[in-house]
Amino acid sequence: MVRKNLPTLYHRPAPCGDSRLEAIQLRPPLYSKPPIVLQYPPADIPAQIMQPSVPDIAVRSATLADSRAIYDLIRSYPDELITRPLADIARNIDRFTVVTLGDDLVGCASYTILPEAGNFSAASVELTSVAIRPDLRSHGLGRTLVHAALERIRAFRPSQVFVLTCTPAFFERMGFHEIPKTSVLHKIYTGCMNCMKHSNPFTCPEVAMAAPATPPPTP
Repeated sequence: MVRKNLPTLYHRPAPCGDSRLEAIQLRPPLYSKPPIVLQYPPADIPAQIMQPSVPDIAVRSATLADSRAIYDLIRSYPDELITRPLADIARNIDRFTVVTLGDDLVGCASYTILPEAGNFSAASVELTSVAIRPDLRSHGLGRTLVHAALERIRAFRPSQVFVLTCTPAFFERMGFHEIPKTSVLHKIYTGCMNCMKHSNPFTCPEVAMAAPATPPPTP
């Protein structure tokens, strides 16, 4: 693969975990159907706020050809993100939003729908697997990625959108606010019980945060 010249960037360690950088190589597309390109910037965010400092980026829905790159990107944050099997990523590829820089996939985010028994309209959606390539952090890509993912999630009209994160300051700037972890524990029980990093959810350093289920009004 021939890489394009990238702008000079500075590495910033991850706030609560590993900061290793792994090279990402994309596989050839498995089919020729073009991916859906999401609106950029999102309609409810002024362009001057959303404009990242890295040129030539694209935000789009993921394709099956992105599965390996997403897998490698998530694995570059072993202390912050739950590693997902490659097959699981491929099965849920329609739920991923990705950021690309030239030919490289440099960001990803997904979601999980958590229905409420007997009242599906009260379902919550968890924002998951949010990652930006470590050397490209602090350049606005994460902000762009999260808003694009929220745009997709809000189309379902869930009752709540939340995230479990080690970087609460970032999500606070995105309009999230901290909530008691106990308020969503029944929804994430299976995921927490399968986590091998902590003995129980209350020793986990992740903070539970929620965002408005509908976009904020345009000023």
